[in-house]
Amino acid sequence: MKKKEKSVLILVNRFPPFSSVLIPRALSFINAFLENNWKVHVLTIRNNPYFAHDYKRMKDIPKEVRVHTVPELPLNRHSILNMLSHKFLFPDRNITWGLLSVIKGLYIFKKYNIDVFLTSVPSYSCLITAFFLKMFTKKFLIADFRDVWSQNLYLTYSNGLYRRLAMMFDRLILKYSDLLSFVTSGCINLVRQKFARISKNKMLIVTNGYEEKMFLNQRLVKFDKFTMVHAGNLYGFHLNNPIPFFKALQEIINENPEMKVKMQVIFAGSMVKPFQDYMKKAGLDEIIEFKGNLPQKEAIDLICSAHVNLLFQYHAKNNAKQVGYSVKCFEYLRTGNHVLAVVPLNSENAELLRLFENVTIVDPKDVKGLKKAILELFDRYSKNELQRGKVPEKIKKYERMGIARKFVNAIECFFNKTT
Repeated sequence: MKKKEKSVLILVNRFPPFSSVLIPRALSFINAFLENNWKVHVLTIRNNPYFAHDYKRMKDIPKEVRVHTVPELPLNRHSILNMLSHKFLFPDRNITWGLLSVIKGLYIFKKYNIDVFLTSVPSYSCLITAFFLKMFTKKFLIADFRDVWSQNLYLTYSNGLYRRLAMMFDRLILKYSDLLSFVTSGCINLVRQKFARISKNKMLIVTNGYEEKMFLNQRLVKFDKFTMVHAGNLYGFHLNNPIPFFKALQEIINENPEMKVKMQVIFAGSMVKPFQDYMKKAGLDEIIEFKGNLPQKEAIDLICSAHVNLLFQYHAKNNAKQVGYSVKCFEYLRTGNHVLAVVPLNSENAELLRLFENVTIVDPKDVKGLKKAILELFDRYSKNELQRGKVPEKIKKYERMGIARKFVNAIECFFNKTT
């Protein structure tokens, strides 16, 4: 008797041609499922002209994958309606897509005989969609938490009702999912503190990582001055705040005006207006260049070209320990270039980075220490002593496909036990 092929429906709110840090994780899962002879379907948002795009990633979608789309409100991110949607829509603006996706997901389930639902978040609307699909179909559900939900130190809601709803849906997803994955042990511990009754036996660590293929065939830029690079978006005071870095740069330039022609900082990605305004007020626009959102391969080539790569993370409002690993940690470490991490010293990002050489870690509240670190790195650059391009051996265990293969093997073990 021929063995039935298993099928999985992956729910993600970003997928090529969109540009998002979430996409490489989803693509690695897809490829690992295909290697294990699964039929793979993806349910995502229909193309929206207001999102950042990376059309080069379209070629990374395997031809065996069926991609299904559902529209959402096509709101310009700078419009008043978009700002109102953040205030009034729960749990986020993607809920209009999420509710329609329940209907589409049930159609896909019936037509293609789906065995497993997998949702990778954020957005948290994906979780609500997945929860209802689980309730209607009773099929195996995997919730992949790249970020925790109701314990997320950065999430704010406009009213108490939304906070209680977030707690309720978070508890339901954790309870009814058959398998839960988190990026670090710190994330699991944080969830367990709040939801102690959720079985730890169904929790896995599926860490973030880097894509090796993105580091092949590099097109490096040869900079003629000391160059620091930050790749990624900067969008929250208590999330990834560059202002301490700007303060340190301002002091350096004020005390050493000649440094204006000896160094530069490149930001590849978007930056919220308050950060841009502070930079201009500090007189740093002469040494700072904005590249905007780049295709991922171009961003990787840029960080491989840098003398120093920058990572920003700020303290939470209550100074609680920051859990989770930034994807940039792994990509920066893979370059073999120096990393200047401006992160809380007790964060999981700091704990990870301490395992590697060629890293300088400074607390974001220590502007004096940050200033000293920048000057020391510039001095090493001037003496041609900055290590570049030497890939640490122990970073290789964080290659995405290796991580994804282990995840899918674990899924098969859990799934086979329940069927």
